[in-house]
Amino acid sequence: MKTRNCIMLLLAIVMTASCQSTTRKDNGQALTQASTGGVGQSQNPDQDLSSFSTAYFASGCFWCTEAIFESLKGVKEVVSGYSGGTAPDPTYEKVGSGTTGYAESVKVYYDPKVISFGQLVEVFFGSQDPTTPDRQGPDAGTQYRSIAFYQNDTEKKPFRTTSPN
Repeated sequence: MKTRNCIMLLLAIVMTASCQSTTRKDNGQALTQASTGGVGQSQNPDQDLSSFSTAYFASGCFWCTEAIFESLKGVKEVVSGYSGGTAPDPTYEKVGSGTTGYAESVKVYYDPKVISFGQLVEVFFGSQDPTTPDRQGPDAGTQYRSIAFYQNDTEKKPFRTTSPN
């Protein structure tokens, strides 16, 4: 189990490092903040995702974050967008100004029988540096802040997926 966790962490770090130089050319889909986190739409509207659980994360460039979570077994789809702000109609340009309150975020559709919320949180922390406020690599601004959203008391509680040494 420890070997698998190390491999997942290494994969996440390599993908993040290679993604930090990505040039942004298109707009992300909006995720509007609700009391349970973000709400977004599938990039494939014909796909039924109702049987999957959802998790929401912000950790820098949403395309980089999307790529990391899409590589995990048990993740069905990841939608890039914005969470946490209050300005109406967030767009890539507006959010990029750093004045809207939004953070670049992802909505992760996953099968909890294959991967747990706790494992997703481990990948979240292992794939970025949450100690650098409003920054991930070359990306700087409030829109790149690090956030793990929870939707219920179970997700809010501390967890441990590996035994202590």
